Amino acid sequence: MNANFRRRVAVIGAGPSGLAAARHFGAPDSPFECQVFEQSSEIGGTWVFTPHVSVDEIGRPIHSSMYTNLRTNLPKEVMSYPDFLFPEQEKSYLTSEQVLEYLHSYANHFGLRQHIKFNNWVKEVRPVGENVEEEKWQLTIFDWISKETRTEIFDALMICNGHFFHPNIPECQGRDIFEGRIIHSREYRMPAPYTNKRVLIVGGSFSAIDITMELAKVSKQVTLSHHLKEMATNFPENVKMAPDVDFFDKTGVTFVNGQRDEFDDVIYCTGYKPSYPFLHESCRVTTDGYGVEPLHKHLINIEHPSMCFLAINNYISPLQLADLQARFFYQLLIGAFELPAKEEMYRQLRKDQKFRQEELGFKTRFAHKLGVLQKEYYDELADTAGVKRIPPVVSKLHFEAARSKFKELYTFRDKRYKLIDEETFVEL
Repeated sequence: MNANFRRRVAVIGAGPSGLAAARHFGAPDSPFECQVFEQSSEIGGTWVFTPHVSVDEIGRPIHSSMYTNLRTNLPKEVMSYPDFLFPEQEKSYLTSEQVLEYLHSYANHFGLRQHIKFNNWVKEVRPVGENVEEEKWQLTIFDWISKETRTEIFDALMICNGHFFHPNIPECQGRDIFEGRIIHSREYRMPAPYTNKRVLIVGGSFSAIDITMELAKVSKQVTLSHHLKEMATNFPENVKMAPDVDFFDKTGVTFVNGQRDEFDDVIYCTGYKPSYPFLHESCRVTTDGYGVEPLHKHLINIEHPSMCFLAINNYISPLQLADLQARFFYQLLIGAFELPAKEEMYRQLRKDQKFRQEELGFKTRFAHKLGVLQKEYYDELADTAGVKRIPPVVSKLHFEAARSKFKELYTFRDKRYKLIDEETFVEL
């Protein structure tokens, strides 16, 4: 073990990623002291349902975008942590309540609550010290119960605050004069308010399709506006497709093809922007370029390598990835391997960004997308850190599940899977 390994580790957030961090850094045989800061009063992050959409009853910002009746878009067989499987049950696609119950079981099994300070909001993070080799992290923390503010010092920092909080709503001419209601999917909770309404859904990803299907049961008309080359075609009769919105007027929108329709409500399902308002500018992290920068392997802050970001990627098996990235960071901090020189990490970062933009056509919103790249990424992290790989079956089943979402809108959640071994799965 490196004699200079960093001992006191802070984790921001007790959602799925923060729990994975606590499981490894707070393990009985860990050389680290792990402290998790969670601003709410319970674990689970975005999986905790609340009817509130902005702040809760004591003024805390709401980070959950969970809505009623939600079921997972991925089967449980690829959603579990690698060392703690979901309990045996008939269905593969679970409710949000079942996922939250699983997270509580995980926390209980590994004794994670002892490491979590609830109702503690990290207001600011900044590096302190003469140089990178000796620097530490100063956290300014507000206690929502006692209303007191304090500072604490840590040797390393793991950012696990999730990325379903700051809505991405593209600018559009005339939106301010539209007389109907406009929200982002983050504020959506239930279909009842849209009964017999004409609703425009803007977006083409999973949340857009889920909410479209849910509103089709109660709304008069649902229009799905997107610019995807391929989209599922077996929607209900009261759902129609439209291209991108050109501009709004008082009672409706005109699309880029010149078509105009009237609407009562508009829901933007256009994803989220990465947001880390607690990071002082001295952390050298930016979010106004191509994703979160400057990160080595979508994980390590190149300017301050004792800071990492867990599971900021999309199109992934999130709990598997968070666990692997936590193990990678753990091995780095105990000196099991070394990072490349700063210049080399920047070279690799720019090469990866160029490949994503020019070869794959990934726009800024997908700067950290994995998808078909996930197995290669998983294997590279595991092999670099000298830890167990994520079994190939996880990527295989993830790909199959993603395919079926768009091809079988009505029935994909009825599918049941079973993992046979590390390479093979079957549909039951």
